[in-house]
Amino acid sequence: MSVENDITHWSVVIEPTLQRLLRKLGIYFIPIGGMVEYHGRRRTLYSEIGILLDKIYETHHEIWAVITDYGQLWPYSNSSSALRKIH
Repeated sequence: MSVENDITHWSVVIEPTLQRLLRKLGIYFIPIGGMVEYHGRRRTLYSEIGILLDKIYETHHEIWAVITDYGQLWPYSNSSSALRKIH
């Protein structure tokens, strides 16, 4: 859906437990601000899709393959390696 609608960034509002689980799967988002009370304690996070998917490709190729249909929906670019060093 992101590719079909030219969406370049994802944003989520999640609890810390889910953020930790996503990191274990190689899915890294950048925090925006602190914790807020929204149906429990949550944090807003975002990521540019290419950076997020490249990181997943490098750390958990099997998850990247499912999300991108083996690169058919979003090929690996390795163009964002400098930005990924932050995480």
